[in-house]
Amino acid sequence: MLRAFSMLRNSTLADPSFLFKVGTEIVIDSCCTTFAEVQKRRKDFWAEFELYAADLLVSVAVDIALVGLLAPYVRIEKPSASTGLFGRFSRMAGSLRNR
Repeated sequence: MLRAFSMLRNSTLADPSFLFKVGTEIVIDSCCTTFAEVQKRRKDFWAEFELYAADLLVSVAVDIALVGLLAPYVRIEKPSASTGLFGRFSRMAGSLRNR
């Protein structure tokens, strides 16, 4: 998984406990979501299980994104040499980050 997703690899190299932090966030949020959904739906929980599953999947994706965006990272690749609009924006953002 670390080879396929550079964000995970770069963040794990900068902070060895990154995957633990992501896992902890997912476990805590999943438990809270499950408890809230069971309390809210009561007898209809199993009838509306697909809504719970969708909510849980979205919360896992948001947890990974939130922890990943807040984590430090190590840049391994060379900066982009693109000359288009995205390349100029990327170089501009990179120069702001290095200050």
